[in-house]
Amino acid sequence: MSALPNPPQGLARQAGAWYLLLALVAPLGLVVVPGRLAGVDDPAALAALVREQAHWLRAGLASELLYQLIEVPLVLTLYALFADQHRAQARLMAVLGLLPIPIVFVSMLGEVAALQLQSDAAWLAAWSDEQRHTLTQLALKLHHQGLALAMPFWGLWLLPLGSLVMRSGLVWRWVGPAMWVAGGAYVLDAGLRLLWPAMQPAWAGALAAGQAAELAVIAGLLLARPR
Repeated sequence: MSALPNPPQGLARQAGAWYLLLALVAPLGLVVVPGRLAGVDDPAALAALVREQAHWLRAGLASELLYQLIEVPLVLTLYALFADQHRAQARLMAVLGLLPIPIVFVSMLGEVAALQLQSDAAWLAAWSDEQRHTLTQLALKLHHQGLALAMPFWGLWLLPLGSLVMRSGLVWRWVGPAMWVAGGAYVLDAGLRLLWPAMQPAWAGALAAGQAAELAVIAGLLLARPR
């Protein structure tokens, strides 16, 4: 008769599965859709692109909604996994992991507004085309800035998570420092986007590489075993 699975290993693999699902869903809303609208500064041209790419914006909204919903069981599973090791750090990790969710939900209203402004709704006749185009650009900028406000928390929650991973004895110890690198990259990226946006493109490649270090925890959790 086979032995029952080790409960911490089971929780770790559940968390790894949620994390993997998050990593598969999030890029559509965070990378693919914004990339299709990037580099268009003229309001009229941007409005035309929104009408043309409306199906992509809706897919991006679905992605953003879904990955926020996935974040909840992910964070709660990680808390259950690590709470017995260091409850204060596990609580900090959980709070920082859950805080950006309402920020992203509010920022999604920017994309909803952009789609509404470029629809054929009768009530839009009160505004000129130029006003609608300018408001569409503003709505998308607010969405972008909303995600930038959420980004520090995407990094900060990885710092206690990295410490908990190192304490756990279930995941390779080097995954902990990888989490710290990824966390720092998110925080720096957010700071540049919010405070020095002209500098962010020059650092984008290095920051993306640092953020990619977060993927190490997925493999570590899925392959968790006492070490």
